[in-house]
Amino acid sequence: MYLTILLIAKNCVSLINTSFALKHSCNTCVERELSRRKVFPCPICDTQVKRVTLSTRTLDDVQCEKDTNWRRRVLKVYNKVESDFVNLLDYNNYLEEVEDIIFSIVNEEPNAEEAKAKVKQYEELHKSQIVI
Repeated sequence: MYLTILLIAKNCVSLINTSFALKHSCNTCVERELSRRKVFPCPICDTQVKRVTLSTRTLDDVQCEKDTNWRRRVLKVYNKVESDFVNLLDYNNYLEEVEDIIFSIVNEEPNAEEAKAKVKQYEELHKSQIVI
């Protein structure tokens, strides 16, 4: 899950922490608490908040980074090219399967763990064919 403290007023800021849920808070309040102590509990969920875990990146930035990282990992395993297939339809089906896997994992769909297992299984079965 991702935390963002949304821009609600002039003194609010977007802060992201990947260890807890979405909430709203004022930048002044966060800074005040962090100036008093290095770690403080979130007033909503009681999760420990630290300056080093906060960032001013947007949720889109985090989602894009996550997508890029998973895409890179999956495409290292699923790296066949069009010439590896008998016809274009088979190749397009292969590409669609890869995109479905990436989408499931990145968007934390209910079948995300199944998709991760599928990537591992495919990697084990096709080790000799995977070109690095």
